[in-house]
Amino acid sequence: IENQVIAAGTLSPKNTGRAVASGFEISAWTLLKKTKLGGELDYLVNKNADSGQNLILSPETQISFFLETVFHSLSMRLQTETWASYFDRSISTGQMTQIPGWTVMDMFLNHPLFEHLNLSFAFLNITDQSRVLTLGYPEPPRSYRVSIMGIF
Repeated sequence: IENQVIAAGTLSPKNTGRAVASGFEISAWTLLKKTKLGGELDYLVNKNADSGQNLILSPETQISFFLETVFHSLSMRLQTETWASYFDRSISTGQMTQIPGWTVMDMFLNHPLFEHLNLSFAFLNITDQSRVLTLGYPEPPRSYRVSIMGIF
């Protein structure tokens, strides 16, 4: 299902007909003492079988890497994710528009306060990468999150 422009600024869902998808996914990780290092590569081509056009919101390549480690009782995860460019349909013109790819880096810290209580910090989009997942809706800039989680 894709959105079809029925009037300027108005979209309506429409079945694209037949879609053809092909690709692969590879992931691997290794454990070095208290550190886990890994990554994943996803390659997927989604096309409308009738027109041969790329389907919207479907990057062909996504790559991610992560590093997890523990310092005494503090656990840390650093991860990066890259999306290749992809297409979306413009709400004003109905034309396919290429959205540039992006890379984002996040870091998560977790520290137990007590037996059933954890303190967590998340640093999202550390590099403050400007990115858009769908036209007209930018993703948030760099942000931080603090949370306390109780396990009962």
